[in-house]
Amino acid sequence: MANYGEMGAAAARARADGIPLYSWEPRREWEVEQMLASFPAERVALFYVLRPYCSGLRFGRPEDPEGFVEEFRRTRTGYPGLEGTLPSVAAIDSLWSRDFGGGKDWRDTSDEYGLPGAELSARSNALRDEHLAGVIADLVGQGERVVAVMGSSHEESCPRNVEPFPGKIPRWRSG
Repeated sequence: MANYGEMGAAAARARADGIPLYSWEPRREWEVEQMLASFPAERVALFYVLRPYCSGLRFGRPEDPEGFVEEFRRTRTGYPGLEGTLPSVAAIDSLWSRDFGGGKDWRDTSDEYGLPGAELSARSNALRDEHLAGVIADLVGQGERVVAVMGSSHEESCPRNVEPFPGKIPRWRSG
């Protein structure tokens, strides 16, 4: 629990008991494709590149923000459909200034209270919720018993998404 949280504890228990595990995370290629259907490639790239930085900022700013982001810029702009976007940290600066110039610099922007361009976060979460609900519905439809471990923002949206199988998904209280 200390290192991997509830999901890690559930996964360890399932492995120990020989219970199959399924990821509720969609394939990255599918998620990016869906995001590109709604948003320009450079904004999608900016979202994926800066998400780890902005998420971690509430726990402390890295000594070298540009160096921290560079690794994610290099790998995540290699996702299908995002190739050629954000060729440098300077390109991140330029896009951020153009689209969010009235607010804080990205180096000082934590996701703790939401991010500029929140519609991308909302869409990504919705895609993950849809995938999670589909995995649960498919497994329940096959007669499987399902235990799902997820963050609270996803838990709130999933019960309505699995309506095709009322009564088969047990409800539980968080906390």
